[in-house]
Amino acid sequence: MLLAARFRVLLRQMNEARTILHTLTFNEELGAIAACELARSYNMSGDFSRAIDAASLAISKDGNYAEAYLVRGVAQRGLAYPSGEEDGLKEALKNFEAAAKRGGFGAAEASFHAGTVFGRLGALDAAETSLRQSLFQRDRFSARDALVRVLCASGKEAAAQEELSDRKSTRLNSSHTD
Repeated sequence: MLLAARFRVLLRQMNEARTILHTLTFNEELGAIAACELARSYNMSGDFSRAIDAASLAISKDGNYAEAYLVRGVAQRGLAYPSGEEDGLKEALKNFEAAAKRGGFGAAEASFHAGTVFGRLGALDAAETSLRQSLFQRDRFSARDALVRVLCASGKEAAAQEELSDRKSTRLNSSHTD
């Protein structure tokens, strides 16, 4: 059932997916995962308040489920980022930090999102640290792009240029075979 719901989310059949996921939230074994997937579906459609509620439900069912903290942080950031509302951004940061601490696959993404929030708050050194942590865990274009922007905003143009050069040489080296 969970797989069927995930497939429907991918197909953007949100009503069908949410019907399945709501039902699965009552399952003792799958409840936290289903609530987190439900939150993710609300994030995808921009319904951030409902996403926060569903992710909070997932956390109440399993306080160690790192993905739920990540998804709740994304929803909180979605509400607060456009206006720069500081309290909402700080709530998002708490969730990203909780997800990163718990490790796992989402830790790099949590560090990336934390870096973007720190950048929005003007805490450029903290943004740089978070983005570098994200890149250390998993090198992605979006994290490197955000890092370069943060470095430029910090007046560290040489470091930004070095990041761009490192990325280019890494890409060139990985395309050559012996």
